[in-house]
Amino acid sequence: KTAGSESYTLTQAMPEISVTLHDYNAFARRIEGLTANVPVGNPSACELQYSSDNAVWIPVTAKSVEGQKIIFDTISGLKPGTEYSLRTVYNGNEAAAKAAGSLTTEEALQIGNSGFEEWYEWDYYVNKNAILFGDNVYQTNYAPYASGGSRYWDSNNSETTPGDRTPLYSTYKSFPMVTYVPGHESSKAAQIMTIAISNTAMDSTCPLPRTVKSGRLFTGEYGSAEETAFSSRPAKMSFYYKYSPYDSDSFKAYVYIKSGDTIIGEGSFSSSASVSGWKYTEIDIDYSRDDLKAQTVHVDFISGVDTKWTTGREITYGGNKTAGVHGGSILAVDDVEFIYE
Repeated sequence: KTAGSESYTLTQAMPEISVTLHDYNAFARRIEGLTANVPVGNPSACELQYSSDNAVWIPVTAKSVEGQKIIFDTISGLKPGTEYSLRTVYNGNEAAAKAAGSLTTEEALQIGNSGFEEWYEWDYYVNKNAILFGDNVYQTNYAPYASGGSRYWDSNNSETTPGDRTPLYSTYKSFPMVTYVPGHESSKAAQIMTIAISNTAMDSTCPLPRTVKSGRLFTGEYGSAEETAFSSRPAKMSFYYKYSPYDSDSFKAYVYIKSGDTIIGEGSFSSSASVSGWKYTEIDIDYSRDDLKAQTVHVDFISGVDTKWTTGREITYGGNKTAGVHGGSILAVDDVEFIYE
């Protein structure tokens, strides 16, 4: 038998690989959520690589392949504020690698005055209500920022100061809720107190009317936006604290990250345990939206969830001053830090 001849033309189909990149994929120390679509070619033969200098390229592990879609593992251990280039390689042929784009990691931002070393102090006259003798009485008020400087933190001191007090007794009937005390490893830390207010009560009597406020220390400005500009997404927030609860009270620390009006990540911590020495703790920030970039941050420390109090509660404040106050729980906070992973 005689076989006829046939002619065949073989052509190589070039693979098509498209990597989906968004700016929100890049955190401070990691890049996550990367995917690639391979409409032409074998997805299992595709490799994604990244580099910070376009010289040394590191492969990214493929977590799974779903049809023609590749889902990649998180790229971790990155440097904040650094641009990373990405490229695709097919069948190990690095000579034919194709650029896929680049992403820049976020800065590992921190809040200013996070150690609470900066304070603004001023004295105001406290009216001696219904008192016909004695010296004029002045009280010091405190703000957790330097005069004329950036205001990263504020307090609700204006809710209990200024006001009247009786100069015949050492117990203050009107007092700032947020002051400072010696710090964890520095000269100052923030002290947040629950304070009861009265213009007329004597040392041993209950303030009437019973106006009682829990002290608050928070980012932003009192009476305005209690947030500050912030363009990073930390994994945790840590701080040191001491706590002297009154009548089984508990304090609360709360943090959230927002994009516009949307809360994209938040975390909280609460404890009723008495802590006399500085204690370290961390709050995990859980993100419900990973497709939005951060724009603002809110941090809030509250001295107590209850407003129970007692007369003549002895405190140290303003560094090394002492006083007896109509007050309740006392929280000290220092060295607030955001942790990036």
